[in-house]
Amino acid sequence: MTDRIFLHLCEDWALGADELQWIVMRRKKRGDQRYWNPEAFIATEKRILRRVLREKGIEPTPEAARYLSSMPDTFKEWHHLRTAYKVAAE
Repeated sequence: MTDRIFLHLCEDWALGADELQWIVMRRKKRGDQRYWNPEAFIATEKRILRRVLREKGIEPTPEAARYLSSMPDTFKEWHHLRTAYKVAAE
């Protein structure tokens, strides 16, 4: 699941994505193992993503906050740009 993470929001929170949605992930510990657990799935708008982050009490680092501010307003736009960038980089 860590291969889906593209942004560390703060100490135990990260933002990931798949083809359908952004995934808010929380780092958990089970015994001696640490893993990322999906906590929320947002397939629509950045404003909904921001609301989820507020509701969960997540305060992004300054770097993460800048990235979030620069993101397009919808997942569909963000995914399109990300996919286009990956193709261009190859």
